[in-house]
Amino acid sequence: MGTPPYGELDGYRRTIAELASNPAFFLQWSVETNAPTADIDGGPVVMSASGNGPALYHFVITDGLVRFSLGNPTQTTLFVPIATGTSHRYRLEVRNSTGYAWYIDSRLIDSGTSAGPYPTGSSRITWAAQYYFHDHTARWDYIRYGTIPQPGSGDYDSNGVVDATDAYFFLDCLLGPDANGPGCRWADMNSDGKVNGDDIQQFTAALAN
Repeated sequence: MGTPPYGELDGYRRTIAELASNPAFFLQWSVETNAPTADIDGGPVVMSASGNGPALYHFVITDGLVRFSLGNPTQTTLFVPIATGTSHRYRLEVRNSTGYAWYIDSRLIDSGTSAGPYPTGSSRITWAAQYYFHDHTARWDYIRYGTIPQPGSGDYDSNGVVDATDAYFFLDCLLGPDANGPGCRWADMNSDGKVNGDDIQQFTAALAN
């Protein structure tokens, strides 16, 4: 692991230039970690939406506390307690390039205006786990990003058709914990504020067209 502080680092980066100037961008992920809160300054688990411009959305996650930093250089820093010993779902939405909202387990934590447009041609997302002073484990369930689908459309990937790909994510909303959350508005076919059995018939009809 190396000599603390800072040892082994596993990091991944993906460019998202294809989403430049996207008017409705989302980034969502699920992760569980036992990294101690005392290591939060060392960034034991990190998710970052960044680039060469002024916009930056940076999350540091421990077992019990999340630090959110906004802007480059940092404009805002928030610390949010979370339940320990379990995975959490995080979602960032950026609309019209600069208006953002972020959620933990479907609960709105913060919203406002960032320092500049995002995504741009230089934008990227980075996720990593790092040994700081203590060994720990990070279990990523998924990382998803793209265009925020239209509410009630049934079209998760916003490609203009409802197909088998959308059916996979519809079932994820129907059976998963995010049925009432912002990540499942697109699957709320009858616009009643939740995804349940009442939406199946309308989704199936859209799938058959």
